[in-house]
Amino acid sequence: MRRLQQGEILGPPDAKKLSDLCPRCYELRIKDRDKWYRIIIRIDPDAIAILGWFEKKSNRIPKKVLKACEKRMHDYDS
Repeated sequence: MRRLQQGEILGPPDAKKLSDLCPRCYELRIKDRDKWYRIIIRIDPDAIAILGWFEKKSNRIPKKVLKACEKRMHDYDS
């Protein structure tokens, strides 16, 4: 997160762009001991919004996580 705040653009293997969700959304990849986690964020000019998070167990983002992220983006923009 600090690297993003300093303006660094992250890419693989640290992050993946989620253009299907939003052009400014990214999936950050975090390893903690023996598990992988993902944090979905949106980078705005004045803020970094954390939209969702989950433990990585498959190649896909769970649908309920995507729906929650979409709702949070809508609520944040309102």
